[in-house]
Amino acid sequence: MTEAEITSVLGELTTAYGQANRLKVICEEAGKMVRARRLRARAAALKRQKDRLARRLLRTWTGDAAALATDLARRNEELAARTEELRQDMARGGVFTNAVECLDEILAVLRKIP
Repeated sequence: MTEAEITSVLGELTTAYGQANRLKVICEEAGKMVRARRLRARAAALKRQKDRLARRLLRTWTGDAAALATDLARRNEELAARTEELRQDMARGGVFTNAVECLDEILAVLRKIP
């Protein structure tokens, strides 16, 4: 795996983590503390996975980093769209659910990496 590929994967993970935290703040500012707690838990899980993967990537992983970065980029685009929808309309529970599902999908992708 090249240094550029490692950087790309970690960049996408950092983007996902940032979006999760942005969602959390949006919910906190809207007084939706139950939602904010759910997002805080997802963000913490994403950070743990990001840190784990960073250590592993730098040591041993030889998988297809380009494909992983592309997949994460696509999921980050979806997450960004859900974040913006939620920011615009906090009352729609479905938008929140979709955003959480995007985070869960990213976490599922990360769990598949040895």
